[in-house]
Amino acid sequence: MLQTIIIPDTVKSDNQNGLNWIKTELKKRNIKVTDVGFPEEYSFNEWEKALAPFTKDIGISTIFIAIGGGVPFILKQIELRPITSMVIFLICGFTGKTGTKEYDNNLIEDINFQEIKKKVMRFFIYNSQDDPLVPIDNGQQLAKNLDTDLFELEDSGHFNKDQSHEDFEEILIDILSIENQFEDE
Repeated sequence: MLQTIIIPDTVKSDNQNGLNWIKTELKKRNIKVTDVGFPEEYSFNEWEKALAPFTKDIGISTIFIAIGGGVPFILKQIELRPITSMVIFLICGFTGKTGTKEYDNNLIEDINFQEIKKKVMRFFIYNSQDDPLVPIDNGQQLAKNLDTDLFELEDSGHFNKDQSHEDFEEILIDILSIENQFEDE
């Protein structure tokens, strides 16, 4: 059975609306959604402690969905832990400076992309060409680092309510295609 673990943004943002939408849609389809219960305020160590009890259940049937500052967090966790995952969905992804103070103050550096690529079968990366917090070149660099394609969306901003992007329809379609592949194997 597939399980998803959603890693929220480290910056308070109303892009949580899209995450809530995807949780609801996945549950409607009987896909397990694990709620880690990350502390509201981001701290790498505190978030790491929150994720720790769930790592024993993470395996090849686990899908991660991370957004914004949750992207470098989960990449570092995969690098450091004996975690393998079938697929990771990265939204508004970055691993270097963005020019956004809230992200750059909590920057996770020295991510070993080669190690991560050994542990993850497939990456889906979505960035918007008009994201005011994470410039598109950050998503392009992330895709290059992971040797994968970037889905560049238009008029999606930071994937939040302000940009009329309250759902993640594109991501749901991709997750359901992965679910079908998983069931076929």
